Amino acid sequence: MKLNEVIIEEISKKLKAGIYAKVAARAEGITERTFQRWKSEGKAILERITNKDGEIIDKEWEKLTHPEKLKCHFCQSLDRSDAEGETVLVASIYSHIKDDWRAAELILSRKWPERWAKKEYLHVDQETIEKPDELQEIEDDIFEGIPESKRGAVIKEMTEAIEGARDGKAGGKAKEKSKTAS
Repeated sequence: MKLNEVIIEEISKKLKAGIYAKVAARAEGITERTFQRWKSEGKAILERITNKDGEIIDKEWEKLTHPEKLKCHFCQSLDRSDAEGETVLVASIYSHIKDDWRAAELILSRKWPERWAKKEYLHVDQETIEKPDELQEIEDDIFEGIPESKRGAVIKEMTEAIEGARDGKAGGKAKEKSKTAS
């Protein structure tokens, strides 16, 4: 599919309605990969032809091909339409402030979250000393027949063997087996 003014306008309308850009593009039959390519190419071209204040340099604009100009227009349209869509949605929330205090709370919590956002607190009033039953059962299955006093040493030995295997060094018993196997 080729980028054209109709596609740009249709995606723009959807963005102004508050739809995510990728969804708007998909609704127009444009794959995410194509959408991203057009967007990144447009952004790169705009960076190349704008001055430090972000204004397009006319001489550079005139040098662009029609497809390059379309990609620039596409990229600019995404930003502008997205901003317009956000403006409409925020205005809608503001219009409900008189009727519903939650609209005001929403605006306050989003604009000044450090002061107005709901804070969730987790209060722990009990210290866990024993292992949960399920964990203890799993441990008992793994260490069946090994006295509890020796389990720490077994864990240490297993950890060293695993770390050694990761580093390419075989553990003591593994070396013995490999010698007898050869």
